[in-house]
Amino acid sequence: MKLIFLFVLISLAAFAKDESVMNGISFKKYAGFEKKWKLVTVRYRNDNREMRFVYANPIAWNAMTKKMKVYPNGSVFAKVAYLAQPDPAFESSLAPSEGRRFQFMVKDSKKYKQHNDWGYALFNSYGEVNPEPIEQQINACAACHNVVPDRDYVFSYTFNQVPSKHLNIFKYDYRSIAKADLPASVSAHMQTNAKEALQIISPLTKDVFQGTLDELKPSLARLSVNKKMPVLFMSDDKAKFTLIYPEDLSVECDDEGVKGLFVVSINSMMNGSTNKVHFCQSFH
Repeated sequence: MKLIFLFVLISLAAFAKDESVMNGISFKKYAGFEKKWKLVTVRYRNDNREMRFVYANPIAWNAMTKKMKVYPNGSVFAKVAYLAQPDPAFESSLAPSEGRRFQFMVKDSKKYKQHNDWGYALFNSYGEVNPEPIEQQINACAACHNVVPDRDYVFSYTFNQVPSKHLNIFKYDYRSIAKADLPASVSAHMQTNAKEALQIISPLTKDVFQGTLDELKPSLARLSVNKKMPVLFMSDDKAKFTLIYPEDLSVECDDEGVKGLFVVSINSMMNGSTNKVHFCQSFH
């Protein structure tokens, strides 16, 4: 009897795991998409060494190949992200290793009218919903995709459809803010001689989750080295932030052949701690 009970518990746990749902989007429904759908593109994130493979279901793929300006209902894009590591046999080449997350975009003009007809969902490598507030994650995804309305809010494009118009999605406004006006959780990490920082003003500050902070880091670092000042991105509720500042203005570094400065990046973590990293950031 105990063995049967244990088997039932294990089966229920597996079922619950398979049935992870976020924003009305079921992970189980799309499981195995990478074996059935068309590969649209591959993208690499410099900041976290993440390799991302983007797939389109038949409806979305047909719209892409026909260069339709608006995707029809039923279009779905799926992304699987892997940590990229050097191949031991060819160390100058990066190859995907461990899986990290899955992301989905589903077009439904009735269900997702609030976010320009697209629904967003994020799952970890086990197909489970992330622990951060779901609405916050959804709104953060939508805010990021809002910068490409001319592509019907889809960043990806096929290999032979590189857009002629350059888009910099992270062009922000900013304002100077005195160190004395910063929350103690932020000012504690400012340099001793720093009197102010450039605070980012953006719709993205309304709904922030951990991924937002990671994705913004390269562009914030570039602004910091070019302005030679601390740069702060902080959520409206002041609970989450990324602070980046040049480590030493007199010492230049080389970022893949481009001159830059060493920077310190400090960002808040979900458990209330902070993460601090040092890296070389190019000027342009």
